[in-house]
Formats: sequence, C-alpha cells, structure tokens
Amino acid sequence: MAIANFSDEQMRVALKELEQASYNHDQWAETLYGTLICRLTPDDRDVCSNSHHMCRFGQWYYKSGIAALDRHPGFAEIGLEHERMH
Repeated sequence: MAIANFSDEQMRVALKELEQASYNHDQWAETLYGTLICRLTPDDRDVCSNSHHMCRFGQWYYKSGIAALDRHPGFAEIGLEHERMH
C-alpha cells in the first residue's frame, strides 16, 4: 500500500530503517533467549515497565519510525504487537 505524499526516496529510506530496526529486534530477542535459557541476570531495560521503548526497535519505532511511517494503517498494529511481546 502506497503512502500518499511519500516520494520513492522517502519510502526507500523508511523501509531501510525498518529493516535495520527489525534486525536490531532479532538481535535483542536472541540475547534475551540466552539470558532466559542460561538463567542470567536480565538487563534492567528488559524488565522495566516501559521496556518496549527501551530496546533498539522501540527506540526507532517511537522516534524515527513514527515520524516516517505513522500514516500507514498497519504501523500502529506493529506497535501494539511489539508492546504486547515485551
């Protein structure tokens, strides 16, 4: 679905940022799995009440991501699922 008033370049940049944020999320999840499996002390950012804002994906989503993609209908759903996952 195209976003009105987005140039091809703006969309390319936004999607590249989304790809990087998704990669960062995968890295965070792998680290968290290791923490849980090995029963290590969790990072304070992973157990705080707003942990969904603290991970690198959340930092992107609630700053750059919202500025770039907030008009896309599915973008809010990504935020809901991300918060629910945390």
